[in-house]
Amino acid sequence: MLVIPDAQAFEEAVAQYQDFLVQNGYPRDLTWIEPDDVLLSGKRSFYVRMPIGTKQMDAARDLFEQGTTTGMGVLFHTVCATNRTTFGGAWMPRSRDEAQRALMPKGLKLSADTERTPAVEVHNLLLWMLLKLRFASRQKLKSWVFHRA
Repeated sequence: MLVIPDAQAFEEAVAQYQDFLVQNGYPRDLTWIEPDDVLLSGKRSFYVRMPIGTKQMDAARDLFEQGTTTGMGVLFHTVCATNRTTFGGAWMPRSRDEAQRALMPKGLKLSADTERTPAVEVHNLLLWMLLKLRFASRQKLKSWVFHRA
């Protein structure tokens, strides 16, 4: 885990995070995802719906700007990865109390799981719908995957 307290531009923060990912054995190629883009399988891998649009990067940028502007901080974290791509998420505490409990800095906090969770990219919408039905009962843990510090 790395904490970067100074305010900076989103692009600079992403570049630092990509360097951090490489230092921790993850691919540099970073794709932002949100809970609706991933399915927990109950096995040691996640399914990721492809292609990923720009909405997710815009959401990560908004969280970054809110977190750094308000002094609540923002976390960039890994969710899962293939051999080529790291799928990451951004998180911001909802209150000062939550920020304190999560040991959030006023700036940026970078995190990469020590054990990489494999990602399986799903490019077929019909297959995605079938997987969504099959693993519906396992999706309750998504909040933990995306909202941790």
